[in-house]
Amino acid sequence: MLWLFTDARRLADPLAAAMALPRGLGGVVLRHDAAPGRAALGRALAGVCRARGLALAVAGDWRLAAATRSEPITRKLVAVAGGQVWAESEEGALGEAAESE
Repeated sequence: MLWLFTDARRLADPLAAAMALPRGLGGVVLRHDAAPGRAALGRALAGVCRARGLALAVAGDWRLAAATRSEPITRKLVAVAGGQVWAESEEGALGEAAESE
């Protein structure tokens, strides 16, 4: 399973990189924090991910995650894998996350 983490400074074209991921074998974590056009990029990545059977997680913006029908990643949410969302407990252990925050 491969995960692509976007970064405005290190990855000029996350759409091309997402399209290069193997179909159905990973996902994309949209970071691009404070980048202009982040919402448009999120919508475009959502389309690529749906077409290629990839998961999409949006870091730090639950509204954009909802708009793109993606998983939100907040400070406590640490992983999205195979449709399961895992979160860190107060003790630092990982467990399946609740349906909503």
